[in-house]
Amino acid sequence: MAKVDSKPEITYNNQLHASAPRWFAVRLKFKSEKMVLKMLEIKQIQTYLPLKQVVRVWSKKRRETEMPLIPSFIFVKIVASQYVKVLETEYVSTFLKFGKNLLSIPEQQIDWIRRLLLEDDIELVAQEKAAAYIAGDEVEVVAGNLMGMRGRLVKVQGKERVLIEIDNSGYVLQMNIDTQFLKKIAVQTAS
Repeated sequence: MAKVDSKPEITYNNQLHASAPRWFAVRLKFKSEKMVLKMLEIKQIQTYLPLKQVVRVWSKKRRETEMPLIPSFIFVKIVASQYVKVLETEYVSTFLKFGKNLLSIPEQQIDWIRRLLLEDDIELVAQEKAAAYIAGDEVEVVAGNLMGMRGRLVKVQGKERVLIEIDNSGYVLQMNIDTQFLKKIAVQTAS
């Protein structure tokens, strides 16, 4: 007798389109983000590299510099004919995929990353590290640059500030935010 699997099989289609450009995440070699950005712009590929301002201190000297928000990744908005051009670029490793299929990133998520860069207290941690935290309430940002963004409360930091995490492409963005800008989302249960 054959065993019947009760889980429905989930299939993913390749989301690379012939005429409609879509955003994709591209994995790069370590510390090559800015070089790849320039090379792709020369190839006339639409790119986005989210950079944040950080202060570094070296031997008593303080220097402000721009660092990638998501290390070793860049975003490209391409059609199918540009796929090989991106892969042929020096320091490019691969596209972010599920199995053999490329998964596009919705325009809304790219916009959220742009809005995140306007905030001060943002830290990027790998998904594995974030899993060590105890998940809390689901929340939504109701005011400010990040209005409409949803996340999960990670930690209470005093009476008025909390740390929330926002899932995005295999990484979790953790940010310190004032509770006045949040509202609790009622989690719907399956009946």
